[in-house]
Amino acid sequence: MNTKQTIPDNLQHIQLQAMEVASCAIVIIDVLQPNRPVVFCNTAYAKMTGFAKEEIIGKNCKILQNDTTQQKEQDIIKNAIKNAETCEVVLRNYKNDGTLFYSELSLSPVFNSENNLTHYIVIQKDLTKLVENDAVMRKVQQEEFANKERLLEEKITERTEELSATVKKLVETNLDMQEKSKLLRLAEQKTKIDLGLLDGVVKNFPNGIIIVVDAKYKIQYAEGEDLGHHKLNTFNFEKGKTIDELESFPNDLRANFKIHIKKTLEGEHLTYELSYKSLTYAVNTTPLYDATGRIKKALLVYTNISLQKQHEKKVEHALQKERELNELKSRFIAMASHEFRTPLSAINLSASIIEKFNKVDQAEKRTDYVQRIKNNVQNLVVILDDFLNLSKIEEGKVISNPKHFNIIDFATSAIEVLQDSKKEGQTITLINTLKRKDVFLDEKLLDHIIQNLITNAIKYSSEGRTITVKLSEIETELSIAIKDEGRGIPESEQQHLFERFFRAGNVTSIEGTGLGLNIVKQYTELMGGKIRFKSEQNVGTTFILTFPNAFKI
Repeated sequence: MNTKQTIPDNLQHIQLQAMEVASCAIVIIDVLQPNRPVVFCNTAYAKMTGFAKEEIIGKNCKILQNDTTQQKEQDIIKNAIKNAETCEVVLRNYKNDGTLFYSELSLSPVFNSENNLTHYIVIQKDLTKLVENDAVMRKVQQEEFANKERLLEEKITERTEELSATVKKLVETNLDMQEKSKLLRLAEQKTKIDLGLLDGVVKNFPNGIIIVVDAKYKIQYAEGEDLGHHKLNTFNFEKGKTIDELESFPNDLRANFKIHIKKTLEGEHLTYELSYKSLTYAVNTTPLYDATGRIKKALLVYTNISLQKQHEKKVEHALQKERELNELKSRFIAMASHEFRTPLSAINLSASIIEKFNKVDQAEKRTDYVQRIKNNVQNLVVILDDFLNLSKIEEGKVISNPKHFNIIDFATSAIEVLQDSKKEGQTITLINTLKRKDVFLDEKLLDHIIQNLITNAIKYSSEGRTITVKLSEIETELSIAIKDEGRGIPESEQQHLFERFFRAGNVTSIEGTGLGLNIVKQYTELMGGKIRFKSEQNVGTTFILTFPNAFKI
């Protein structure tokens, strides 16, 4: 606040000041009066709703509601007040200018010394930004707009003549009535908020802490629900304990407290966020003045916004997932348009050429193009198999079924199967340093992994290069390393290598779906193993598989 506040002998004005400067919107309603009017609202509430304080005091909170729309949450609030209970709801409201906004309301009852319900304190948080990030918001806005437009058209004709007849009289009398109403409401605000009400509110200050500190850093006053979170609810503040005596807080945090208090005592109004352990607070500080106009104390209001921060993180996480999904869609479209078109075009071309080679002496040429068709069909089968395998993994249909088998014979057979796929001059070498041959793994999953990694090594290596498959062990851990002398993976792209549909920029001219390594990684992990790699561009890549319990008896 910009106006100076003097310190009375009691705590009434300090408590009122604390609620006034709180970053969360606060209103207090009198439940003993028939229309349950607002008897207090702070600046944050006025700012959030767009109404001036004098427009709110004495009115029911329904001024924020669209009278054409009944919300079920309103019944929840009525029942809570009827039973003197707390409740939390999210309401659809309208600002003074008609702007739609959503707020989270936390209602807490306040009782007098005879334990009779007299008031309710309502804490509100604006959730509009969170709701706007959800598709529901767009749908609701469309419905609201259509509803408003329809109602406006129905009422405009009905109300025009009536308003025209009364507007002149209203203009003449309204100014005088407004001035009197302002003075009356301000007087009501000051008289209705008594010390007992403020004590009840502040001692149960929802989601926060209120502290008053003097120039010697002595804590003169502290209240609020969150004192218990920091083991301060049993702390004796009445004896003038200092900030340095708050031993439950680390030294650096206490030092920051003192810095902020010092700035406040110098006349600054601070607003900042503070994170401690798993909690986050919005902090507002304001200086308190004595009767001579000198600053004597600092008021600090800590509002717990941890839940709001969690909501924000969830929204950001959802947005990040959406961005990732869009990226996957883009990669899939690019991959599919290329990988399906190439073999289909080759099949179509080969079939057209075969039609021309219809003479008996052209049988050899026909056979050659038939083989090309078969090869391209096989390429399509591989692509579809990748999609099918990925779908099965996501549906949880792929499980590891380990059994004992000879790993050396297995590796030898896998290499032999791929001999015909080698480029001219390429060699595949098996190096075995194992002392044991029998392993306990899923042979089918491991075969898919090895076939994929060796096929990649062949595909991305030039003619005449060597591909090495090395089997080794460390205690009970089996290691399988597949090394090539190929193009390598650019360092800037290595972090994305196991992502779906990802293909390094230096291999886009070579066929591939970008799914193989993602499937390899998931198959490896299904067997309790890990996969890592090291790569240098234009030197080669080595993939290393490790299975900790492969030699299980």
